[in-house]
Formats: sequence, C-alpha cells, structure tokens
Amino acid sequence: MSVAGGSHTLTISVVGEIAHAVKIVSLGDVWLCGGQSNMPGDMTTINDSAVEISGANFPEIRLMEISQLTHGNSLREVKGLEQA
Repeated sequence: MSVAGGSHTLTISVVGEIAHAVKIVSLGDVWLCGGQSNMPGDMTTINDSAVEISGANFPEIRLMEISQLTHGNSLREVKGLEQA
C-alpha cells in the first residue's frame, strides 16, 4: 500500500502487458459532494475572493467537476471528465 500524497503512477496491465499508465496520481482523502443548489458557484462570487484566491497555496488539491446529466439508463462514459 502506498502512503498518502504523490506523485505515483497507476499502471493497468492485461496478461503482463501494460495497457495504460496514469501518471501524477495522488492518494489520500476523497470527498464526494452533491445535492446543494449553491455548489456550482465558484470562488469569484465570495467576499474578498481576490485576496482568498491569491493567498491559496494547495497544490495537492484536485477538483473534478462532472457536468449535470439526467438519463434513464446506465452510461458507459461520464461527460465532463478531462485529463489534466
């Protein structure tokens, strides 16, 4: 087991051959958030946002935003995922 932090490489292999490698992987807490009507807002809408944004230094935090979609069947892909 790896320790929290990074940078790690996640390698997916099939019968001993590398099928895909994802680099710059960080391990740690994962927070899933949903259901709040104010969640799509960004930092620019808060008081003193310029000061807060310029003073922020959290290079290990990653944000993945998934576009809203309603569908009656299971989906094989999730729109809005972009690889950094």
